[in-house]
Amino acid sequence: MVLEELVAEVLEVDTSALDDTTSPASLDRWDSLAHVVLITTVEEAYDVILTTAEMRQAKSLGELRRILQSKGAEV
Repeated sequence: MVLEELVAEVLEVDTSALDDTTSPASLDRWDSLAHVVLITTVEEAYDVILTTAEMRQAKSLGELRRILQSKGAEV
């Protein structure tokens, strides 16, 4: 699954509303609970485990993409 599709599904938004700058500050649906669900879903979908620091750093779609790429995931 493409990262944007996964994020859109978790946050219940259209993929057209997402870009690498999308963050909790720009999207009301991305609250703390949604962040936990998003991280868990991403870990399962890409078969990776994010550290606590990485979970905190993943405050935008672009940053989440960068973290996944650093772990060898194709996003």
